[in-house]
Amino acid sequence: QPTQPTQPTQPNKKKQPEAEAAPSAPRGETLGLLLRARREEEDGQLKTAKVLCGQVLRLSPNLAQAVLCIGRIELHNVEYENVLKLFSKVHPSVVKKGPGRVEALSLRAAAYERSKDWDAACDELEALVPLLPAAKLSPEEGWGPQPEQNVVLGRLARARWHAGRRKAATSLAEQLMESCPTELGACEVACAVLMERGDAAVALAVMVRCLVEHRATSAMASDLVCGVMRHCSAEELVHVISPTMKEGVSERSVAEVVGFIGLIMKERGDILEACRLYQRSVMMAPDHASLSLNLMHTYTLRRDDLRALAWGKRFLAQKPQLFGSFLAALDGKAVNDDAKIFDIKDFDAANEFHDALAIGLSIFKLLFLAQPRLFESKNDPNWLKRLRTMEIESHIVGPGVLSLMEDSWRRRSDTDYLDSTMLSGAQRHWQILRRLCAMLERCCKGHELHMTSVRNENAYFSCIKDILMQESKAPIPKAPASFKPMFIVGDSHVLSFAWQFLEFDDEHFMLVPLLITGAKIWHLREDSRFYTMFSFWDKLSIIPIESPVIFLLGEIDCRDGILRSVQKGKHDSFDDALRTVVNVYLDLLVQVRKKLPSNKLFVHPVPIALPETRFLTMAMNTLLETDWSQLSMEKARVKLLRVESIFVKDVPEHPENTDALTLAKLELLPELRLDGIHMSTVYVKSHLAPAMKKTWG
Repeated sequence: QPTQPTQPTQPNKKKQPEAEAAPSAPRGETLGLLLRARREEEDGQLKTAKVLCGQVLRLSPNLAQAVLCIGRIELHNVEYENVLKLFSKVHPSVVKKGPGRVEALSLRAAAYERSKDWDAACDELEALVPLLPAAKLSPEEGWGPQPEQNVVLGRLARARWHAGRRKAATSLAEQLMESCPTELGACEVACAVLMERGDAAVALAVMVRCLVEHRATSAMASDLVCGVMRHCSAEELVHVISPTMKEGVSERSVAEVVGFIGLIMKERGDILEACRLYQRSVMMAPDHASLSLNLMHTYTLRRDDLRALAWGKRFLAQKPQLFGSFLAALDGKAVNDDAKIFDIKDFDAANEFHDALAIGLSIFKLLFLAQPRLFESKNDPNWLKRLRTMEIESHIVGPGVLSLMEDSWRRRSDTDYLDSTMLSGAQRHWQILRRLCAMLERCCKGHELHMTSVRNENAYFSCIKDILMQESKAPIPKAPASFKPMFIVGDSHVLSFAWQFLEFDDEHFMLVPLLITGAKIWHLREDSRFYTMFSFWDKLSIIPIESPVIFLLGEIDCRDGILRSVQKGKHDSFDDALRTVVNVYLDLLVQVRKKLPSNKLFVHPVPIALPETRFLTMAMNTLLETDWSQLSMEKARVKLLRVESIFVKDVPEHPENTDALTLAKLELLPELRLDGIHMSTVYVKSHLAPAMKKTWG
């Protein structure tokens, strides 16, 4: 028998060697690209920096400096999984050996910390500690800042605390604070221990000392501040700080520290405690315009508009020689056209003038949103009567609020209809607005306010001023016999809809504005702690059962958020960023439906008046009309309003595929033009009413 041929033996598969780390001292083209990437990173151009790092890695694979730069960018963009993947799977050699190992371990630990995986964070930090202090690495070779030993030890103490290893955390924090008493992580642990022991005063002292040290990066200390202040009162804080006044620190400076802590609480969404802190600071420094302005803004976030107005009035009353004419107009008195106004020369510094002006502008905005205006009516508006008798200094900050808007607007009547008594004082209200507007316009004249810290207040004023100017050219309308409230929730674009009368078929509505100042859809996602998130849900809580609601959101995302997110490399393209925001919007609508199960809900398209961002706003509207968006809205029983074109010429059939310059050149219909960003009130009758008629059924 012939022998069977033997099978060829398979060669032993050798394990592929792991890619070696590239030399840490790049040269030539590689070094040039790397240094460019570092400059772009420092300038905040993170997307460009990331692209440049990719080019570096093609020239020099596994170059630690480029990998670490990408890691820092991913961490900044809250892409924690990408950070872990980068060092565990894509470039593991960087974290295992070489001079980049120290920062790589630190970045990986930070990703675990921010993901609240405290056990994993402990493991990384404990591996990092023996490598410290790290050798100095030259920025001229593309290295970034190296982690400091005390900071890493503080982070380890905090990670141990959160991981439940409290004895080890406390011991490490105590050792660290002996040599570095303001190390942030150690202070967090120390304050947590002190609060558990009941030593609130000592915890407050540690918090203040640490906050003063880290005042330039206060966001880093927000966990520490919130952890202490949620268990302590404003009075306890002042009691701890007050002894410093014996050392030459003024009461005004103490008030600024209290207000600064209030700002941190506000940014974290703890609005009630922020109000308490700001109010205490204003009581200590009643003539401090910046503190009074921030108190007003914080009160407004919780619909406590009447108190916000009263505190603004109280500030102005400190200097009647400057603000007497404004106060007279606010009190409903007639004021001459040439009445004295305040100007920048009346103040010691420009910022003091800007803050005082911002208080006046904020009062004006609050009144514009407070109630209907212009309809034929008698009597003074109710807010004026309440303001005259209010002794604001005696008010204690609590869960109850005093809104400028009459409670009747948010109470469902037996018939669902409201009558002309709801418009009481409307004509007088309009007269007060006109007088205040004229005075503020004179105060603003000649000042480039759009370049200052009060640019937002000035932008609101400019829009409202233009609305009032348009209304002054029309005859005063008679009060409608009966109507229902329809609420419109959104950013500054609600100004054009505020208190307008909407009619279609046999339906008669008054549009009630619920302004969320600076609202971005992105900040309304479920895991957000930004203060607009609090304001949004607080505003929704007053909407009556079965009252229809229109949502008007997304323009600020396109004007600011989308551009920044792509610039920072958070998203690869505008389309990716827009899809992410639209998904957040759709998820938000599902949550809104749970909150308002019986109300008719409508989504207004993203406003497209601003030419510069039209390529984004129109693209976002296209995404809202897609099948997957419509299916999500249908499940939530939400309807998208389809509005006719607002332009003189026809819009391209596929605006999402049209270049930005062509879209920017589209001209608004003359009757819809206002200030270049918002649309005139004519829009309600010409476009909103027909759109609502088609969608209502």
